[in-house]
Amino acid sequence: MARVTYYSKYVATDELLTKIAEWGNKFDPFFYYRTNNYQTDNYSNFNFLMGVGSFQTFSSEANYKAISAFEKFCHKKNDWLFGFFSYDFKNALENLETKAPKFFYFPDIYFVVPRYIFRNIAGKIVCDYEDSCDTEPIVIKLFEIIMQTEVSIDTNKIENITLHAKTTKSAYLNATDELLKHILRGDIYEVNYCMEFFADIVLSKPLHFFYKLIEISPTPFSAYVKVGGKHLLSASPERYLTKNGDKIISQPIKGTMMRGSTAAEDDLNKILLSTNQKELSENIMIVDLVRNDLSKIAQNGSVHVPELNQIHEFAHVFQLISTVEATLRSGLNWFDAIKASFPMGSMTGAPKIRAMQLIDKYEHSARNLYSGAVGYVTPGENFDFNVVIRSILYDQERNYLSFSAGSAITANSDLTNEYQECLLKTKAIRLLLGKND
Repeated sequence: MARVTYYSKYVATDELLTKIAEWGNKFDPFFYYRTNNYQTDNYSNFNFLMGVGSFQTFSSEANYKAISAFEKFCHKKNDWLFGFFSYDFKNALENLETKAPKFFYFPDIYFVVPRYIFRNIAGKIVCDYEDSCDTEPIVIKLFEIIMQTEVSIDTNKIENITLHAKTTKSAYLNATDELLKHILRGDIYEVNYCMEFFADIVLSKPLHFFYKLIEISPTPFSAYVKVGGKHLLSASPERYLTKNGDKIISQPIKGTMMRGSTAAEDDLNKILLSTNQKELSENIMIVDLVRNDLSKIAQNGSVHVPELNQIHEFAHVFQLISTVEATLRSGLNWFDAIKASFPMGSMTGAPKIRAMQLIDKYEHSARNLYSGAVGYVTPGENFDFNVVIRSILYDQERNYLSFSAGSAITANSDLTNEYQECLLKTKAIRLLLGKND
């Protein structure tokens, strides 16, 4: 069954995108990626991308059979793939296990061939679709239905939410103190320690909650995913990995500073971040790790760092972002690049395997989709995946809402400051939940 591309006459306005999303959200699964017109990203191919429904699905837990099974699935397809790798996909790549209890249950690997794909070309909406009747009038009728879709955004505020922490402040300080001991005796030199917050809450329209999240915190790698009653609402600022032709690009984030309340405070905080040796060094350490990961699949001598420790502005924080580029070695495919570099170094630490072992030992809840990667693969094997951070996981059947945050522990860490950094990174989500603390 061939995929048909329909070039519509419709301009990609926010109103129309909302109509398409409202219509597409009636299907399961549903994927919605958007850049929110973030101006300093030079690598995104689409301002928005939606995958609606599924012709074929691959879903698996992380085990020794998962990789070969997924490779066979991909080999049979010359089509779009939308999906994600949860953090515990690491267990299929390395001799690792997850000891912390699981409180959330996305699959470890989940990809679909969507029935409908909506994207932008030259400001217009394009629809790629497969149907038993591959004729243009089918999709014309589809757009007529979409244009008639009524949208009434739920503007009700969340009130009286009680947030709980799986890791108390004292437990955080105890765990990170143990990790600091590992660092000082040379087991590792950096580790990203995370903690989970949760609430029991009824969200009747999680998609509308996503709209509110990206209004509070517009970011270049935002994503909404609905799979079988599970929802991801992501305002991620970080790209894990993208491929265009034979070029592979990773953009790790390490280094955080709060935004000021005035322009003068912003300028001062940018100077403080750009001169903070602890923040700069943690970024450089992860850049070295990413360079090493990409060298496994890169042409000799092609790995380089065109941007190091560049300050990027977001709604609530400044971040240090570096860019690592490489040329994919001939004969390798997109999944080889994932296998060589997952999970992303910014969410693990270095050396990576030992850091992941210690994460599994000291964190109090399994990460699940948090610090995994969500994205897409084109028929030509180009791809773009984010890092699932600054994100909400929601189980509509259990009315369970979860979000997590972490920070890099190094030899120079002040552990109380690291705890406060975790809270800073959850500011947008807390505001969304009516929490100003």
